[in-house]
Amino acid sequence: MRKIAKGAVAGLLFVALCLAAFGARAEARPCDSPSFYRLWGRGNCVWFAWVKARQEWGVRLPWAGDAKNWTRLAGARLRDDAGRECRLVPLDAPEPGCLVVMQPEAFGNMEYPCVSLGHVAWVAEAKELRVGWNDHPPEPTGWWELRLEESSVHPDLRFCEGELNGCCWWRSVYFWRPGTPGVTFLGLRCA
Repeated sequence: MRKIAKGAVAGLLFVALCLAAFGARAEARPCDSPSFYRLWGRGNCVWFAWVKARQEWGVRLPWAGDAKNWTRLAGARLRDDAGRECRLVPLDAPEPGCLVVMQPEAFGNMEYPCVSLGHVAWVAEAKELRVGWNDHPPEPTGWWELRLEESSVHPDLRFCEGELNGCCWWRSVYFWRPGTPGVTFLGLRCA
């Protein structure tokens, strides 16, 4: 009997530790966000992107799972807070106020935890890089400078620039060339 009691106590302690370590804090979950996106170590790119789209676009994106699956949202029909009919569309070029979805292959040989899940972020700024010299007017280089707002699983909290519904986020600069495999931009178009 004593062995069973010790085992039960150890089991309950293990469950409590797991919930404390891996469960999302209830107060960090906004009332209108889906419960299937969780914060891990005060971060998660899909949590942040979902909340940012909710805040900026006024829509509740459907569940898509891991970041790499967000390309499946292309074509989704939604209603914004004003009641307008909207659609998520793939974009040929980035624009401020869109989502960028990165498949694992977009990272090349980079190794970091969870790369197999892909990444999704909010494009705050996008500008096509141009180069001019002497008297020649600036010409496009084919590259874009993207200023992203993003989060990740178990972020380094020293780099947090802010918190959005409990999620640590920061700004990053990426350089993108059209045709880069595994990179998709999604924008919202409303009637």
